[in-house]
Amino acid sequence: TVSSPVEFEWVGAESCLEGGPGTRGANTTSADALMVGVTDTGVRRAYVFEWKYVEEYVGAEYLGAGKSGVTRRRRYSDLYSAAGSRFNGIVSLDELLYEPFYQIMRLCLLADKMLRDKEFGVIEAKVVVVCPEGNIAYRETITSPALKTRFPAATTVGQAIKSSLRAPECFTMTSPEALVTAVRQNHGAGELSEWLGYQSERYGY
Repeated sequence: TVSSPVEFEWVGAESCLEGGPGTRGANTTSADALMVGVTDTGVRRAYVFEWKYVEEYVGAEYLGAGKSGVTRRRRYSDLYSAAGSRFNGIVSLDELLYEPFYQIMRLCLLADKMLRDKEFGVIEAKVVVVCPEGNIAYRETITSPALKTRFPAATTVGQAIKSSLRAPECFTMTSPEALVTAVRQNHGAGELSEWLGYQSERYGY
């Protein structure tokens, strides 16, 4: 069960994506954070967050080779191609076996699992990657040769991922600055003044 407004290192309510209870860091897909909220239209929505700061994957290796590749396909192929998958079938699983696409793909499948299992009563689940605008090495590097060829107009990781989804709005890439600005605009000082001050002092947001 969720015991706080934000749950960190989220692997699933009852079981992980790979089956069983799951343990962070042990062959288990986990999100940096999970939040559940209600939209202005009354929709109960999960937000599956992943934070990146200085990470980059220039020259990322293909993860589909050898025994590890066989294991990855066994774990995720059926989920990826399932009727309820958010992926549109244009892109094969193999094309996403390059970081950061591999991680984002698994987070999307984790979000699909939340919907399938009706966790916390959510009827929508959105994957959110938070990365500074200045980290163009992450944001603008299409590590998968096949994706680069298939979507020549996609110049960012976000654009390439959205091109592979049935509903592109279920994924977004934003920045820490944008999130803090949104909190400040919607909540002002008040009870969050200390947290907002910390963000300003440490990160300049």
